[in-house]
Amino acid sequence: MISLYTKRLELIPITVELCNADLTSSEVLGIHLNCCIPDSWPPALLTPETLDEFIVLLTAECESRLYAYYWVKTGDTPDDRVLIGSGGFVRDKEGAFELGYSVLEEYQQLGYATEAVNEMIKWARTNPGVVCLKACTFPSLIGSIRVLEKTGFIRDGLGSEEGSIAYRLAL
Repeated sequence: MISLYTKRLELIPITVELCNADLTSSEVLGIHLNCCIPDSWPPALLTPETLDEFIVLLTAECESRLYAYYWVKTGDTPDDRVLIGSGGFVRDKEGAFELGYSVLEEYQQLGYATEAVNEMIKWARTNPGVVCLKACTFPSLIGSIRVLEKTGFIRDGLGSEEGSIAYRLAL
């Protein structure tokens, strides 16, 4: 995987090395990503357990596979580079990519998630055999629902977690 770029973001592929850096400290992660790491890092959904799961998916030889990115807000100087979130896909056995993402609270409702998800959708379209994209969220996460709808996902019933709703985007 290669880095992806938008007008305001660099999406850097998550690797085992970067997961281990993230598990070590924000300072080490910042050195690896060449960016500032806010004191509020990590976002709510990026727990040590999640990073451990990422490592398993990145190293396993199975049909499920992780394609994910750290989202770095770019700027005019190196000091302007700030880690604001992460997101990506897990490929399932049927060829669908399930989307997940998390953004630091202070960078929510500024269009960054929509920008990143749109770029990741473009990347997913280049992968042979990907039949659709899936996502799940909760009705109370209005911002997440807006991101999914703005990027072309449509509601697709109930999600896999209790109380969640599913979304789908055919490719």
